Amino acid sequence: MTVIEAIEARIEELTKKRESNKQAMQPLYKENSMLTDEIQELQAQVLKLQAEAIETEEDMIKFYIKDNGMSQGMDHYHARKRFFESIGLDVSGYYPKTEQCGFQISIDSSGSNINSTVEGINKVLPFMIPFDGSEYDRGEIIHFSIFEYTCSEFGSYSLIYDKDKEEWAISIIAWHRRSEVKAFKLLNEALEYLAKHHHSDYPEDEEDEDEFDGYHMP
Repeated sequence: MTVIEAIEARIEELTKKRESNKQAMQPLYKENSMLTDEIQELQAQVLKLQAEAIETEEDMIKFYIKDNGMSQGMDHYHARKRFFESIGLDVSGYYPKTEQCGFQISIDSSGSNINSTVEGINKVLPFMIPFDGSEYDRGEIIHFSIFEYTCSEFGSYSLIYDKDKEEWAISIIAWHRRSEVKAFKLLNEALEYLAKHHHSDYPEDEEDEDEFDGYHMP
């Protein structure tokens, strides 16, 4: 037997052993899958019962803001989404460092939803855990993603709150580079800026679209 033949024989032996193990473990895979489904169903029931027992909006925020990235079931996801939408915010991913869900805001060009967005942000802000903002050349920050009508064609925008300086800023990351667009002392001012320059309404004609260059520096 040549060296190659010996290697090929060993490969065949190992392949047969692997297939035999696979067949032996198949029933366990199926059982574990069923166990996982039942566990998730029971966890969903617990979350539903916990939510139904909450009486105040503040406690509801504390309950739904928790998110460690593990599947909590679609019912809980949609319940969380509906709740935060009811106070003017949308959920967007989660932050592993804080184990909290992320939030996304979108401002109409008319600014008609500025007040409701301000109210929503002010409601959740006390319960959001800040994280290191060195990527933004700042200290500890709280982050909100921004949806605007270009769908991040020119870069992805964020609204951040600097805990140390007690100010708001709009930031953009484009081509792997992050830059600060503008800082504001008041949240309303930041949202008014978004309504003017980075709103969520798609332009009705090309002329309006040309006026939006995607990146406004102060």
